[in-house]
Parts: sequence; structure tokens; C-alpha cells
Amino acid sequence: MKKHILSAAVGLFLMSGTAQAQQIYQLQNADFEQWESVGGGEEPLEWNSFLTATGSMAGMVKAVQLTKTDDAHHGQAAARITARNVMFGIIAQGNMTTGCINAGSMSAADASGNYNYTRTEQPGQAMAFTGIPDSLRVWIKSNTAGPAKVSAYLHADGYYQDPNTANTDKFTMLNASAQATPQSTGGEWQCITIPFQYQSDFFKRPAYALVSFATSSTPGGGKASDWMIVDDIQFIYCSTLRNVVANGQAVRFDENGEATVQGEYDPDNLSYKVVGEGAGVESLYNGIDNTLTITVTADNVSDDPTNVHAYVLHFTGGEQPDISYPLSFPADQVRENPNRTLHTLSLSTESAEKQFSIDADRVYNDLSSQTFSARPGETLTLTSDYADTEAVHDMIWMHAYTYIDLDSDGQFQVSADPEAHTATGDLQAWSFYSFNPADDSEGWDSNGQHYTGDARTRNQCPELKLPTQPGDYRLRYKIDWNSIDPAGDLEQGIVKNGGYIVDINLHILSSEEDPTLLYTLNFPRNQAVTHATRRLNAITLTADNGEERTWATDPTLVYNDLTDEIYEVQSGSRINLTADFTDEAAYDGRVWMNTYVFMDKEQDGQFQVSADPESLTVKGDILAWSFYSFNPDDDSQGWDSADNYYTDLDRANLQCPDFQVSGEPGDYRLRVKIDWNSIDPAGDQVQGIVKNGGYIVDLTLRIPVPEGISPTAAQSPSAAPACDLQGRRIQTAAPARGIILQNGRKVVK
Repeated sequence: MKKHILSAAVGLFLMSGTAQAQQIYQLQNADFEQWESVGGGEEPLEWNSFLTATGSMAGMVKAVQLTKTDDAHHGQAAARITARNVMFGIIAQGNMTTGCINAGSMSAADASGNYNYTRTEQPGQAMAFTGIPDSLRVWIKSNTAGPAKVSAYLHADGYYQDPNTANTDKFTMLNASAQATPQSTGGEWQCITIPFQYQSDFFKRPAYALVSFATSSTPGGGKASDWMIVDDIQFIYCSTLRNVVANGQAVRFDENGEATVQGEYDPDNLSYKVVGEGAGVESLYNGIDNTLTITVTADNVSDDPTNVHAYVLHFTGGEQPDISYPLSFPADQVRENPNRTLHTLSLSTESAEKQFSIDADRVYNDLSSQTFSARPGETLTLTSDYADTEAVHDMIWMHAYTYIDLDSDGQFQVSADPEAHTATGDLQAWSFYSFNPADDSEGWDSNGQHYTGDARTRNQCPELKLPTQPGDYRLRYKIDWNSIDPAGDLEQGIVKNGGYIVDINLHILSSEEDPTLLYTLNFPRNQAVTHATRRLNAITLTADNGEERTWATDPTLVYNDLTDEIYEVQSGSRINLTADFTDEAAYDGRVWMNTYVFMDKEQDGQFQVSADPESLTVKGDILAWSFYSFNPDDDSQGWDSADNYYTDLDRANLQCPDFQVSGEPGDYRLRVKIDWNSIDPAGDQVQGIVKNGGYIVDLTLRIPVPEGISPTAAQSPSAAPACDLQGRRIQTAAPARGIILQNGRKVVK
């Protein structure tokens, strides 16, 4: 019989069916640290494989396809799922579930016989769960021929199975589901977050969670060599606000959750969206100081009492501002040009894509209730399906313009420089503008390209960079003729010419929403080295107290994450860095690369750096550099962090000056970068760190509590319970990467 690790209180919940002794917000053994022996192998407690399968074919499928591995994302163990060749090329995909595997058919695709199901009568094969989470987050490492599968079903007390296509009459009520088919990660750890889709008619908490992982999204698919490692599963509960608009103003809160709003408080002029499927919200207006406090409480607040966000709006009083993102025509204007039609508008970045349907009969489409989410600083591509039935040789004589209200003041502010052929403010990209409304014979796009004649028929915008500050922004896309007026051209007439304006809500993700935003890179984390001759083999750090440590690097990868190994030094120590970096094509032993060292002093998940070309100094999180010219366009001369001057051949300098580390006791991210003349911690984008054969290595530097100080006055970084940035206690299954709070300090892991 399988053991299980449910508490007595949870057991009461299962037996009673109605009375709930306690709510259950996370999966049991979600970090896969606890294992037990089962016939012929072992399984994680509360998780099951083919070894404990039921069904008429159970005897045939009993094989070890789930094993314990120490190749864990965090902790000592993780679950490794593998496929195998059964016979004659028939593939049995790897399968792990919180329920029980039923093997009842020779055909892998037969959902009536082969499925995972919640086996409520068998302890350890039914995962009790009562939360209303917003998403499932899990770390996976895989090498599969095709997409794998992750699925989660939250359902009421009773029977449920996955796939859920057969014999549906006996199924209990489904609350929500989350599914993903991740591609191979190339053997690198990757965090995926899968949102839950809730049924419109769900009315009570679930009783069980049926969560499954498979090496192939197709039953019987994939190859026998497929494998996937799973670790650190966590259900995410949100308690935030989004799309807050007060008195016509898009509200952006500061880091303390406060914002100033022009005008008086008017509940009829306030709107927002609560992010959190099971979250509660309360509003309290204080008429004395004219403030409104909106408190959002997460569904799991009984488990994490501090999972609460409070937002404070300070109203200035006085007349309400006239802020409405103005148009040069009525908002309900019907199109007058029957030949030109905008059908769809598509937005895409490196991480997301979405298509918006357009009401072609309306010149203005207010889609601000619809959101496009992307990561900070990504490149945005906008593609419009815009047609003209009278176009000759597919030439449509219209242009495209994209605006982002960067300061969320309810206006698109734009100014043009006719001499430089540039525009500043909220105009982010344009396909053509003459910088002279009276002469459209020539013009330029936002990349500075010059156009005349028929080349002026450009109705697709160039790419643009998104804001780096998380939050919500109004994005406006305009089709018009030679006009940067965000409200639409009045001279030629946007309506007469068959133009359109589309407004969309742009949401820039925060690191809380997307943990991969911590310590960003300007290339994929699993980027392979492409330079033919340059290799980083190891780095060595030597402190002035003699403490020396060498880290061997993987020379085939541009990025090496070695943060699991701790380098401990006292605050105030001076450190010497040596890089074993070689170039087979080096002339006279000179390697034309430089070294840079960064330390996240604020422990905020980012390396903040700023340079002053006048004083030749660099401030922020950079500790040392071997060469920097303070002018990306001129590398003929430069300085290191000790103010030594270099020119000519001496610029080929890899050796950093010694540097000092200081700070309060805790763990800090240390980054070593091999690059050319660039203090960008994420890697140079101009010359190209990948193209130049550079590397980035991340380490963990620990500053211990000074000797002689009692642990009651200061503790080691791991002595106290850990919380996230909102003060919520970190669960055992929480990912190892991110910003947490320990002993009152931020710690980045």
C-alpha cells in the first residue's frame, strides 16, 4: 500500500465531505524530496507511475519509468520521467500523476482505457486540494523529440479522469484546468507558468487536484530516448489590481502601492480589474485626507496571512481633469471610405503574440479592455491586415503610427525635430513622415530610412522597443496619411482617407509575474557558443584572506549559472579575479576581450549600472572592469576601474583590478562577464557578446555574520523563515530562483 503524507486535519476534510478542517493550497510533496519503495522501483510520496497502475493491461506496463534524481532544481531530489520502447517500435511515454494510471487498452490513443484518474478510495492516489489558484508554476528540464505535456484539473469530490473524453456521465464537476505542451528545454532548467481556465459555472471549492506530467503530448508519441525532470511545483495565488483608471487617468502605483490622482474621488469614475480568481477586494474612502484604499486579499490568505496588497489613491481635489485620449472625430464615427478596411491587428514579441479583431465599420476601436502582456524591453512587432480594394499593384497609400502613453497622463505627447528627422515623446514608431505637412514628396520612418515616389506606400510600422518599467500603458495604433497627430490628421482627413485608430492596454510584466525577468540576459539562457576560437574554461576568485575558489565553466554555453555553489568572504574583503579564457587565433597572446564584475548590492534581482563620461566613473552594481571607453562608438582608448589608461594593443586586457565586496550579512548575486567595451550586465548588444565569443557567469557570494556577534543580533542567511517581497511565507515547493526576504533582508536566489 502506498504511504501518504496528509495531515490529520486534511484527513478529516476527506472523510467529512462537507466539514472542512483546513483548506489545502499546495500539492503534497511538490518538491519531490520524499520517496518510497514500491514493487520493482520507487515513487515520490503522493505521486504515481506505471508501477502502481490499475486496469487490464497493468501487468504489461509495470516498468520503471519514474526515478529519483539528484539533478534537482532545488533541494536534494527531483522526479525524472522517461519514455521506453515497449516492442516493435511502440513507445510508452513517461507518465507521472497525483492520481492513478489506468492501463486498459493496447492502443495508446484509446482514452476509454488509458487515462489518469483520481482514485479517491486509495490513499496516496488522490491529491486533496481546496484552493482557487491563478496558475501553476513548475521547473522542468527535458530532452524530448516533440512537445511534452503538463496538465492540472481541479475538481469536486468524486471521480475525474484525464483525458476526460470518455464516459463523461460519471465525472464530477470540473472547477478549472491548466494545460501546456512545453517543447524540449535542451537539457536546461526552465520555469513555466500555466494559467488556470475556470469554468463559468463553478460555485464552490475543489476537493482534489489531478496533476500529470508526460514526456509526450501525444499518447504513444515521442521517442524512447525522451526524458523530463520535474521539480518545485507551486500554485500561484494573485492579489493585485490591474487597469486602474480614475477620473479618466490610467493610474500607475509606486513601489509602496500609492498613486496621486487629479480631481475629486468619484466612484462612478473609477474602474479596475482584480487579478486573483479567488481574491477578495474591499474599498475604504477617507474623506478627511481624500484617499481611497483598495485592499485585495488572495484566496490563500488563511495559509499566508500577508498575501494582501493595499493600494492607496491620493486625490488632489479640485476640478476633474479633461483626460480622455482625444480623437479628431467622434468616437462612434462610421467609416466613410468603403474601399479601405482594417480587419485585424497582431502584436508579437519574443515571448508573446496576440491578434485583435477590428470592427471595420468603426474608425475608432477602443480595445483598451483587452490586454497584451509582454516582458520589459522586448521588441514589439505590429502587423495589420489592412486592405484597399482599389489599390494598384498592392500599393496602399497610407501610413502606420504607434504610440505608448509612457507617463500614463491620459495624453499622447509628441514633438518632432524637422532637422534631425526624429520625433520624441509617446510616438514610438512610424512608417513614413515628411516632417512638413505641406510637402509629402519625401519622408522617413522611425529607423531613419528615407522614402520617395512609390516607396512612400508604407502601411506597416517598424519594430519598436517596449518600456522597461512594469505596469499598464495605453497603446495606440493609427493608420493615417503623413501625420503624427495621435488624434488623427485633420488636414487630409483620417476619416476621408480610410484611416483607423485602435487603442489597446499594454501590460509590462514584473519579475513577480515572470521570474525569468530576474538578472536578465540579452540572449537565450541556453545560448550555445558560436565563436570558433574563444573559450572560457574556468574563473578563480582569491580573497585577501587567502580564501580561493575555482569554478569550472561549460565552454559550450555563453551563460553559466553556478549560483548553487557558495563563495563566502567577509565584508570588506578585496578579491582578485582570474579568468582562464583562451583564443586559439590570438596574435602574440593578446585576447581582444575585456572583463567586468557586477554585484547586486540592493538584492533586487537586477544589476543597476550608470556611467558618467565626464568624470570617467561608473556607479551602481559594477565592482570592476578591465577596459571601458565611455563611448560605445569609439573604443580607441579607455580606462579600467583603477583609472589606468589603455590605448592601442593594451586595450586587449582581460585582467580586472582587484575589487572590494561589502554589505550586510546575506547572499548576493555576483556576475562575471567577458565582453568587449561594454558595461551592460546583460551582454553587449552593439558588437554582440555572442558573436564576439563572450561569456557570462553568475555566482553566489555570501557575506557571513561577523565573528563574535550573537545569532540573536544577526543570523545566518538561512536561519530564519523565508518570505517573498509581499511578506508571504515561502512554501517548501517554492522555486529556488527569485527574491525572498530572510532576517529582514532581501536575498536573491
